[in-house]
Amino acid sequence: HRGDMFLILRDFHGLTQVILPSGEFGSEVRKQVMETPLESVLLVKGIVIARPSGQENPNMPTGAIEIQAKQVQILNPCKPLPFEIKDFVKKSETLRMQYRYLDIRSAQLQYNLRIRSKMVMKMREYLCNQHGNTKSPLLVIGLVFTEKGLWTLKHQLYLKEPQGYVDNLSVMWRDWVVAPRGAKEFVVPTQERGKFYSLPQSPQQFKQLLMVGGLDRYFQIARCYRDEGSRPDRQPEFTQVDIEMSFVDQLGIRRLVEGLLRYSWPEEKGPLPESFPIMTYAEAMSSYGVDKPDTRFDMKITDITAQMRAAQLGFVQEALGKPHGCVKAIRIPEGAVSIRIHCACGR
Repeated sequence: HRGDMFLILRDFHGLTQVILPSGEFGSEVRKQVMETPLESVLLVKGIVIARPSGQENPNMPTGAIEIQAKQVQILNPCKPLPFEIKDFVKKSETLRMQYRYLDIRSAQLQYNLRIRSKMVMKMREYLCNQHGNTKSPLLVIGLVFTEKGLWTLKHQLYLKEPQGYVDNLSVMWRDWVVAPRGAKEFVVPTQERGKFYSLPQSPQQFKQLLMVGGLDRYFQIARCYRDEGSRPDRQPEFTQVDIEMSFVDQLGIRRLVEGLLRYSWPEEKGPLPESFPIMTYAEAMSSYGVDKPDTRFDMKITDITAQMRAAQLGFVQEALGKPHGCVKAIRIPEGAVSIRIHCACGR
């Protein structure tokens, strides 16, 4: 509306509108900016002012201000990119992964990384006031194949730079057997022939040693590694909030986790409920058939054993004749209509 020429500058704070200078002084700057490719690195010096009334942009973190540029310097012009850094530009997954460092510039990934950072910081802050924070090692020593065909791991545990009330731990040893059907460890070779390290799948054994050592409250933002091949639902490395507590009951654990989530939950996501719903294992298996149900799925499993006892169906009577035999079904609203439509399309 003002007829000014401007550019959008992106930095750590997000997007900021920069008004280019006008007049004879600004003509050279405008020409230089017009010839500069998108995604180039600029140095802008100017005055931060409020935007004119009615021209604020509530969709931008810096939408209430703009910069009146006094000087614009091109630090590094950008070469042609494989795709535009725009959220509305569709890119294939393969192309995004190939140029991951460019894909991270997108607004969504920037938001994801920042909100993750804030949540982890709040979790540390909350748990440090409740527990002690320490670190478990990333390198564990040796794998020996036993006569029984199981892998026995001998781990040498060093805790470096302990935090919280963990101030000194000597070297500790521990042997245990890994389940033969579990995930495999990533092996790290050493310069000594026949000796190597492995990366831990989780700090499970380490934190149990800390419990034995009298440290009855522990947490760690732990990095874990599991060599599970090409399983599509698993990742080779991941981060988990790991908590171990002694002398605590189920209610104490629930209170801690609920308090942790409320404290670290992002404000822009809305408040969490005052009380978290509780479901027993039996209820989950009865209504959903799995022990970690998606409660957004409203079509629960319904027991129709009483209604099916008189049914003259061989497989139904066979099921009911077995110990604890029952008949269960999922009720689909207007399912008969959907079946008729499907059959009609099939013809």
